[in-house]
Amino acid sequence: AGKRVMDVAAALARLSAGVVSVTPVSVVDICKSAHLKLLDNLSKLDETYSEELPSALILKTAAVAVGFCWLARFLANVADVMLEKGVLQSTLNALKTLPGVAGLVQKEKDKISKKMQDQVRKERYAHSKVKKFHEIPDKALSHKKVFETIGELNGKDEKYQNGKSKLSGAVYFNSMDHADFQTKVYGKFVGTNPIHADSYPSVARMDAELVAMTASLVRGPPGSKKEINGESGADDQVCGSVTSGGSESILCAMKASRDWWLDRNGYGALRNLMKALPWRKGTVKPEIIIADSAHAAYIKAAEYYNLRMVTIRVDESTGFRLTAAAVRRKITSNTAIIVVSAPSYPHGVCDEIEDIAALASRRGIACHVDACLGGFVLAFAQEAGFARPRFDFGLRGVTSMSVDTHKYAMAHKGTSVVLYSKKEMRKYQFTRITDWSGGLYISPTMAGSRSGAVIAAAWASLLAIGRGGFVGQT
Repeated sequence: AGKRVMDVAAALARLSAGVVSVTPVSVVDICKSAHLKLLDNLSKLDETYSEELPSALILKTAAVAVGFCWLARFLANVADVMLEKGVLQSTLNALKTLPGVAGLVQKEKDKISKKMQDQVRKERYAHSKVKKFHEIPDKALSHKKVFETIGELNGKDEKYQNGKSKLSGAVYFNSMDHADFQTKVYGKFVGTNPIHADSYPSVARMDAELVAMTASLVRGPPGSKKEINGESGADDQVCGSVTSGGSESILCAMKASRDWWLDRNGYGALRNLMKALPWRKGTVKPEIIIADSAHAAYIKAAEYYNLRMVTIRVDESTGFRLTAAAVRRKITSNTAIIVVSAPSYPHGVCDEIEDIAALASRRGIACHVDACLGGFVLAFAQEAGFARPRFDFGLRGVTSMSVDTHKYAMAHKGTSVVLYSKKEMRKYQFTRITDWSGGLYISPTMAGSRSGAVIAAAWASLLAIGRGGFVGQT
């Protein structure tokens, strides 16, 4: 055995010698020269600092290292800001901070602010004979007097008239009879709160059924099954919560989507190493890709949840739609969420939902469908005889959706539904506090206490219109 080992060693030595012999002489010389220069420079460095105290060398080295890290982090943050806000806007913001310029800018802001305040006072108070209430009145007003005051205050408010009013984006119900019907339902549930489900089981049931009825419209074709970001899913898993409006639905979905993505991608060894690097402060923030036609609530969500906004401009060349090709070019290792509209508010067109959702699925990214405006229209479009793109949970990759009931579901203001492809994702929306001194606290949405009256009114609206009614009004 020993002889064999010696033979192998000799063979390796001959092979090494052969490799060296065939290596060009110039390469060997370059390596030797570099090595000698390195030794020479190190020797000169030792001579230069031979009289320095070791402690001084350590402190100077540390100071240089800290300075380099600070500079690197500063430059990285500047680059992040410029990428997110644009070079022009970033430059203008920097100029506004200069002493002379800052004063001029503040003066202009004060002028605009005063003009707006004067306009508000004129619109709210100039026409009214009712005094401005700065404090609670010392003496109680009678109910009659309060109603008279209200009548005086809302004299200039827009009034709804059946078949005549044109309040697009403000009023969605199609008749005062339907609105009055909901008001009567509302009156029966004033004071109820779904957070106390044991005290108000009827409201808790209406809350759940409002989610279920809305989810039934967007599950996808009957029996459809799909892969949700690499995991098996089924259409009967769609679940969600009732919120106070589209913005809250969006905020809930973005929070859940971010945490879902971080749970899958945010805690790996490599990502944590990148976070630890001093010059990578902002470059590992989860990113959200939206079109510039997406609702402004997504900008609010990015500010709330520390997301980096990646905005794609849409124009005539794409029919004002967000395209899968444009999204693909913007995806990075930090992309956590992609938002598609069904339809968008400014242009009323649907983005390339199916292709973008499939792209998100392949990359393990959450895909949110904003159907706040169109959910209760697109869901009935085919039955009404109109062609429309798919936007439902039957599409591979769709992970969440927001659908407003207080728009084309004709419900009173203050309700929307946020939906998820599966319960596993919805759990990231919930707040669970088990060690609070006041007891167990679980809140499904951003709000704690909620009005059971608006939930009951929205539930009643769906029942009173019915599927046939929705198809007819579509």
